Amino acid sequence: MKTWQIATVIILSIIVTALATASAIVLLNTPKTNSLSPYTNYPTPTSPTTPTQPTTPTNPVNPPTATPTINNALIAAQNYLLRLNNPDVAVKEIAEYSLNFYAQVYERTTGAGAFELVIDKYSGNVYPESGPSAVWNTKYGTANSVSGYGPSYGYGPGMIGGEGGMMGGWGGSTGYPSVPTTLMPVTPYQAVAYAQQYLSTYYPGTTTGNMTTFYGYYAIKVLSAGKTYGVLSINGYTGQVWFHNWHGTFVQEMAL
Repeated sequence: MKTWQIATVIILSIIVTALATASAIVLLNTPKTNSLSPYTNYPTPTSPTTPTQPTTPTNPVNPPTATPTINNALIAAQNYLLRLNNPDVAVKEIAEYSLNFYAQVYERTTGAGAFELVIDKYSGNVYPESGPSAVWNTKYGTANSVSGYGPSYGYGPGMIGGEGGMMGGWGGSTGYPSVPTTLMPVTPYQAVAYAQQYLSTYYPGTTTGNMTTFYGYYAIKVLSAGKTYGVLSINGYTGQVWFHNWHGTFVQEMAL
């Protein structure tokens, strides 16, 4: 082989080696995509968007002469918790909306959110809230299919008056840890960011407020002009957003 041919082969080898090295460096420095995107099946959650929780009064034709007040609803929720024989759970706050009352229950020992309740505005019945509190809750909801402790707060309604049955969820979920925890892949900071991104897109002008960490998800208060507008939840494992569209228009609230 002639000298110029040998030189050409050497030069080409050097070029090929340099290109391969550069490609490897680029691949190593390419940022990894966060798999916990809030837009998996976004904006529709994998669970039904319309929960089984009643969104209209149970007795709209012949309503009682006196609709339960927020204080009545609080007493009903507290009586409901007494029936569970679990002194660690207590009502954290309660809010009145046009369609029902909504209560958050927390654990006294940990400070973590336990589950959520809805109180019917006509019958006064207390129900475990459907939606995230049922299907995303890894300790008190149906998402806990391992320990069997899941529907531990579903013993039927606590009542101001009347009778009624427990509202159910949509069955168990997979992919959750066997031991319930409030330390989740989606951090509180990410949850707020996902929530605000959702609100900016679908409820322009609203912002995020106080957040409660539950087992498996976060519940975040939605504000409009600095005042309570509603509630949404963020799944702590997928980042999915679920707006509580079954409460109606906000009326008032009371923190304990």
